[in-house]
Amino acid sequence: MSRPIRRVRCLAFFSLILLVGSLARAGAQLPKVSITLMPDVPYGKVFGHYALYGSFGAYSGFVREPSSRTLQIPIVVEGKPATQIKMFIGAPGCKIATFDIPIRNLLGTRESFSCSPVPTVVLVGQIRPASLIRHEGATVSVDYMAGWACAFYGFGDCMVPQISFGSAKLNAEGVFEIELPGLSADSSVSDSDNGTGLQVILRDAKTHNILAFLEPESDALRTASGNVRISTIYPQNMVFIARRKR
Repeated sequence: MSRPIRRVRCLAFFSLILLVGSLARAGAQLPKVSITLMPDVPYGKVFGHYALYGSFGAYSGFVREPSSRTLQIPIVVEGKPATQIKMFIGAPGCKIATFDIPIRNLLGTRESFSCSPVPTVVLVGQIRPASLIRHEGATVSVDYMAGWACAFYGFGDCMVPQISFGSAKLNAEGVFEIELPGLSADSSVSDSDNGTGLQVILRDAKTHNILAFLEPESDALRTASGNVRISTIYPQNMVFIARRKR
């Protein structure tokens, strides 16, 4: 009577092994979008954002800095595969590229991103009054507010994608200097009328806590929300003040 029981147990164990193997293979073959970064792209500094569409509705996320020349974006949300992805990718010295990709099968999709060269821009700013910079170890961070992306994604109500462009230290006079990707070559990603601009923030260098939001003193350089307008060139020692309430 014991042999059939052992046989059943062996069959159950064997079936479990097959099931685990099947699930592992299925996990390895989950659909994804792969973007090959061509040799002219500084892949360690790539930035971007995407939106997925499918039976789950819409889902958005940021492009993670890749460790190789292939960006891989999982396109399964809540166990459901996406049917479309829209995204933008950029890098310092390269024009931002946009993608609108239909996803037709579960084998994934491949695209490539090559660098269309644009000059970088140096922003040299000075913070006033001096009382703003009395905090020891303060730094300035600059974020790209991609307001144009909301219309590109087709979102009526959208949290504007916010891309970090890095940070810079202040000298004793409150002057900072930071090199930024050139964006003005493409009006579709630099038009301030749709909320696009550069957000400048004074932060504690150790905790990264916000000490003040900054805005250009000059009206000509400031967007309606207090951010910096995208430009090919900025004045030397451009004056920044604490952002005023609107």
